[in-house]
Amino acid sequence: MKSYTYKHYDKNGDFIQVIDEKAITSEVSFSESLNSPQDNLDIELNIKWEDANFTKGDYIKVFVNNRFYKNGFQIYYGYINEIERQANTSEQVRLICYGV
Repeated sequence: MKSYTYKHYDKNGDFIQVIDEKAITSEVSFSESLNSPQDNLDIELNIKWEDANFTKGDYIKVFVNNRFYKNGFQIYYGYINEIERQANTSEQVRLICYGV
């Protein structure tokens, strides 16, 4: 079984939090370009706007956990370029991250 862990860091690289996996409503997917590293990552979170403690320029690391990497293996490192607030059936926050 495969799972993902999202970790949030400030602009100085100091750890802030592990993003609650129950709040994440999007699948892990990256925009891609031929012969280049993984680029953009969109993260949709089902959280209230006032509970979102994200700032443009903060960093996100994504780790995969599976039978080979029980303690996690980093598959993405990027910074938050945009923070969108959406209201559908509930409040949502969408983070648009650019790869480093």
